[in-house]
Amino acid sequence: MREFLQPKFTLAAGVHVCNLDGVTEGFSVEETKRGPAITINVSADRLQEIYLGLAGLVTPPAFAIIEIPTNQADERKLRQKPSDPFHNDVYYLDGISFDYYKSLFAAYARFFLDDGGICFGLASHTTGRDEVFVGRYKLVRIYADNPTKYLQYLEAQQYPRRDPLRTVQDNFSSQSPGTTSIIEVDGKTIYDLIEILKKEGFYFKNWRVA
Repeated sequence: MREFLQPKFTLAAGVHVCNLDGVTEGFSVEETKRGPAITINVSADRLQEIYLGLAGLVTPPAFAIIEIPTNQADERKLRQKPSDPFHNDVYYLDGISFDYYKSLFAAYARFFLDDGGICFGLASHTTGRDEVFVGRYKLVRIYADNPTKYLQYLEAQQYPRRDPLRTVQDNFSSQSPGTTSIIEVDGKTIYDLIEILKKEGFYFKNWRVA
């Protein structure tokens, strides 16, 4: 019997993980107090395709979310002692169509796909929970009251359901850490990107514990 070979799981340029043992593409579904949550391992070489495929299912009109690490000056104000957590700056852009979002994503895709500091997502204005979000280490999560459309898409893309799903974070230890880093694209970083996106209408919403 011929053995199926799982394609190699690749990481974004700004994501650094020592141990990928057991980490493969796939998804799991968890019932939380707020409803179903889907977690997806997406290899870096497919992130744009799969993320935009999922984001295209968000019920319009939608709003975009971007989180980046808070700058040092603001962190000094927010953190009272060394044990306090670090923070992210959260930005939103309201009332957008998927076509507009897709064009915006494509224009700055290298930041979204490769930078280790940025987290991003798309969520619906008009329904309850209906959000696709790419968090740290490019782990994709979906929060949806009705997850059927997302599950059908993942199955059509031949993503296997794995309960439990092993993510890169499951392999972290003091001997096998994971880190993320901010990259430069044509001499610019995600902090320059935010200044550009503010001109597109993105606005600062709040700080969130990283």
